Amino acid sequence: MTLVHSGASAVIPTVPFIAVVGQSFGSEQEWVNRATRALTSHPEYNNTAHSKGKGWQGHHFTALCFDQAGNRMRNGGDFMRATREGTYPVWWVWPDQINDLLRARTAVEGPSVGTSNASEPKTLPTNGDSQ
Repeated sequence: MTLVHSGASAVIPTVPFIAVVGQSFGSEQEWVNRATRALTSHPEYNNTAHSKGKGWQGHHFTALCFDQAGNRMRNGGDFMRATREGTYPVWWVWPDQINDLLRARTAVEGPSVGTSNASEPKTLPTNGDSQ
């Protein structure tokens, strides 16, 4: 499937990319039903909306959401656009997961991050999972 957005053409992968298993929304309705709980409650740091004064907590620590075309999802309008353009599932990642995900991907694919075989599932282990 090819997606045309803002005058540019983006290829949507046949196998959806989800960075961390369990951290995705399959539809706009699922986002409506789950976003408040899922995106404000880090599995380790609990409620991220209020500063606790130390570590990865507070308003600066928010999940980063992306659709299958690589668009950053910041508000409801972005999720509505994903519905119109068919770019679900939308996935999210917490800032403290990024380093481990990049390291795991480099270990699997080698140093040239960004290339992958589209026929293989594109998920990476969650924090603490061993390979």
